[in-house]
Amino acid sequence: MRNRIICIVPIFNAEKYDIDRITNMQISIDEMIIVDDNGDNFLTYIQSMKAKTEVKYIYNNNIGLSRSINSGLELAISDKADWIVILNQDSSVNEDFIGVFRNYIMHNSCDNIAVLAPQHDYDRHRRYKKDGVERIRYADLSGCLFNTKVIQKIGMFDEFFFIDGLDAEWCLRARKNGYKIIRCNEAVIKHQPGVTKSFKLFKKGIFMYGWHPAKRYYYQFLSGIYIHDKYHDIPSDLFMVVKFFKVLLLFEGKNDYLKEIHRAVKDYKLSKYAK
Repeated sequence: MRNRIICIVPIFNAEKYDIDRITNMQISIDEMIIVDDNGDNFLTYIQSMKAKTEVKYIYNNNIGLSRSINSGLELAISDKADWIVILNQDSSVNEDFIGVFRNYIMHNSCDNIAVLAPQHDYDRHRRYKKDGVERIRYADLSGCLFNTKVIQKIGMFDEFFFIDGLDAEWCLRARKNGYKIIRCNEAVIKHQPGVTKSFKLFKKGIFMYGWHPAKRYYYQFLSGIYIHDKYHDIPSDLFMVVKFFKVLLLFEGKNDYLKEIHRAVKDYKLSKYAK
């Protein structure tokens, strides 16, 4: 029996061309749910479209990424999804993206698999050109195919997270409950997290690194502290240590970043979370 795959696309401050590009992607899905957390209400526009697949639309009002995606998950589950793929609005995928996942599901037992993940391909993280599958610890949200049965057993995304950290926490929760995260190397997604900058020495580029504005670091460190308290996961802790030293060694306007990190620590202790 063919598995029913529903795609959730969270959007924020999107334009009509974003909607057109998303709904015209050549991927083999059974339904698309666009979850809009801020911006113009596109309901009338979407209803007038002749999309390649059924498109549903949920309009939220800046309730945060986790809550917004969860509203899409609830609808997808009620629409009998077996698997749910999440794609960010600026993502693009290879034509057989979903086909790779379907093929894996068809030929393997997936009862203990929480996520099927793609390879990410962007300027500072080029895709390894290899076939087959690998077991991994974490998977970035965009492009991941989530097992609906596992979502129903361990829960949806933790709504503590306003922007960052929801994918890392869910993967940790899944692994804690004995589930696997599998990367299918032939499924490829292009999605650029943050701005890429280059560290130069004597005008020669030495390495590239990701950059976000200072306020984003408030959310990232707030999430990092929460994950530390909940799981005490060493790789997650080291990831946040690296982020802190990036600020100290690479970023301009260090004081702005340090203020946001300090605010995150303070607000976490006071259980006060800014939006």
